[in-house]
Amino acid sequence: MGGGALSKRSRQIAEFIFFSLMLPGAKATDYYATYAHNPDLSNEWNVLVRHGGMGWGGMITLQAILMLIMILLFACCVFGRRYYPPEPGLSFYDFCSLHLYRQRVPIWYIAWKMPKGIRINVQIVGYIFIRIGILIALFGAGSWYWNNLGYEPYGRIYNLLHPYGSILFLIGLGYGFFFRFLHQEYRAYRERNCTTASREGQLTP
Repeated sequence: MGGGALSKRSRQIAEFIFFSLMLPGAKATDYYATYAHNPDLSNEWNVLVRHGGMGWGGMITLQAILMLIMILLFACCVFGRRYYPPEPGLSFYDFCSLHLYRQRVPIWYIAWKMPKGIRINVQIVGYIFIRIGILIALFGAGSWYWNNLGYEPYGRIYNLLHPYGSILFLIGLGYGFFFRFLHQEYRAYRERNCTTASREGQLTP
């Protein structure tokens, strides 16, 4: 039991360190690429920078605050306590209903209705935001590097999607991570049930 708990805690710490370092690393890569190819920020994709008159100092300060918030939310996601449904053997749909809303609900609730409870909402947001932040930073850095090589797929994709397509793409990405989070929670719920059943079997004379 102690070894399993220690292993779980080690995985949590490793996951937290990896993403907490990956986020500023991806942002730093994006900043380096931006400074190398667009030092005056005249072609910056960020609307606040391009149209709001925000320079390098303002942009870095804002991003540092956002990164700190993302990391704190992610810490709540990784280390926060879980309250799984006590019923064993639930299907994925039933688990999601009870885990998110504490009752069985229509399937469309999972996609449109906000879950009940601050804890689960913070964990979901922490899981999603840090991953999207990393991907956006890497996408931005990659666009500058590829464009510098004379190949502009990122720029063409951005022009095709911007502005409404970009929003829809981020929403789709968010939903993808949301259901990935639910699958991860469902796997943890099943592992907990298997551990509980094994422990009860060992105690049965």
